[in-house]
Amino acid sequence: MSDSTASDWLKGPKRGWAQELPQPLQPGIVVADYADSGESTGSWLSNPRLFATVKPLIRPGDEVLIQLAHNDKTTPENTFRANLGKPVDGVHERGALPVLVTPPVRHQFGPNGKLTPTGLIVNNLGVDLPAVIRDLAGRLHVPLIDLTARSQALLEQLGETASWPLYLTVQHDGVQDYAHFSEYGGAVMAGLVTKGMAGGRTCSIPRTGCTRATTCSSNSASTTAIRTAHDTSARPSTRACSPRWPTRRRAEVPTRCC
Repeated sequence: MSDSTASDWLKGPKRGWAQELPQPLQPGIVVADYADSGESTGSWLSNPRLFATVKPLIRPGDEVLIQLAHNDKTTPENTFRANLGKPVDGVHERGALPVLVTPPVRHQFGPNGKLTPTGLIVNNLGVDLPAVIRDLAGRLHVPLIDLTARSQALLEQLGETASWPLYLTVQHDGVQDYAHFSEYGGAVMAGLVTKGMAGGRTCSIPRTGCTRATTCSSNSASTTAIRTAHDTSARPSTRACSPRWPTRRRAEVPTRCC
C-alpha cells in the first residue's frame, strides 16, 4: 500500500522504489506492487478500488508493506493515525504481517545543508508524519522500516548536489522533481527498504549478493498495494532495465545493496 514514490512507472524516467524491490530480495520471492499515484491514507480507505479490492488478495503469511504520508498534506494527526491503523488491522484479519514504512524524504534542503521539515514529510499542519508512524508501529506491535531516517541520512551524507541523481533532474530527465526517483534512485531506495527488512527480521531477507538485472512488473501504476509474498504462482513478467546513471560510481552510495 503506497503512493507514487513506490509505484510502477513504465513510461518515462520515473521509478518507484517498490518497482525496483525485486533486485535485492531472495530468489523465489514475489513482489506485487499495488502502489497508486496520488493516494493518501484517507483515499486508500474511501476508494473502493484500493484497500477494499486489495484486501481479499492478501494471503496468510504475506508481508504487506504500508507506506503512506506524502499526500496527507492537510491530514490532522488523529485522523492520520486512525486511517493508518485500519489497514494494519485489515492485514492482520487476513492472517498476514503488516509492516509500516515511513516515507522517503523529498530533496528539499535548507541553507544549513540539512533537509527542511517539508523534506522530512512534516505536513502543512505541522504534523510530523514519520514520527506518528513510528509511534503507531510501537503501539500496534508491528514491524517498522524507517525509510525516512535512512533516506535522510543518505541525502545529508551526500549533500544537496551529489544527491540529485537519486531524483529526476532537468539535465537527465527533462524535469526537476524533488519527490520522485530516477531508476538509479529507485534502486537505491529499494536497497534501503531491504536493509530495514533485514534489520527488522521480516521474512523476506535480502540476498547477500545480486546482479544489476532487474525484475520489473508489466502492470501500470493504476492499482494499489505493496505485497511481499512467498507464493510463486503469481509470476511478474521480466524485462531488462538499463541503469539511469551508468557513469556514476556505485561506491558513492554505500547503502546500495547491489
